[in-house]
Amino acid sequence: MAKATELKPEQLAARKYADRLILQQLTELSEVFKPGEIADRLKDQGLGLAAVRSLLASNPDVFAYNERRWVPAARVEGQGRPFSEAIRLITDKFGGPIPMDVLVKEAARLTGRDEDQVRANIERLASSSDDYILTKSGDVVNAAYLFTAVDGNEDVEFTLNGVDTKEVDAVEKKLGSFDWTQPDAIIYALEKTAPVSIKALSAAGWRSLTPQDPFTPMLYGWKEFSAE
Repeated sequence: MAKATELKPEQLAARKYADRLILQQLTELSEVFKPGEIADRLKDQGLGLAAVRSLLASNPDVFAYNERRWVPAARVEGQGRPFSEAIRLITDKFGGPIPMDVLVKEAARLTGRDEDQVRANIERLASSSDDYILTKSGDVVNAAYLFTAVDGNEDVEFTLNGVDTKEVDAVEKKLGSFDWTQPDAIIYALEKTAPVSIKALSAAGWRSLTPQDPFTPMLYGWKEFSAE
């Protein structure tokens, strides 16, 4: 039996990014009979027909072949679900920041609601719930992909957020002596560490800005940090 190939972090990041590009096209096209329709739209991003076919066929959690056409898996799984669960499925399957317009279009298609109503409901959900954030560029992110620690114990928070301490240490090593309080600190941190897990980068910021000292002010806010 052939041994499964384990992807390196940068390869996995590229794979997830390519999946998101395809999902966005599936939403804009509504449904796809032939992968070539997607490949034609993504050729400028370097995704040819062979790559699109391989990606579609190898990730059933994200893509579904339903009634002889390709659609987002969330659309199939979300049929008949409450609105909040439909949003959770779409954002979770997308795997990262999803443009508001893309989310609105897919959620409206899945729930049968008017797009303006859907947009208002999503904005209200993102502003009132800790399950989502709105980024500075207007994308929606499922909090499951973010480091949401506040002021807890480091070991506990890393475990709850699924963060590997060694990965955070590696980020800090790349950053060296870094001032997280400087203007545009997150942009500079990304430039020095990319490609990087957003959870590991956020955990490094949290570790620096949230000393394990009850008398030291805490400067880390996970929503603000992640939105940036």
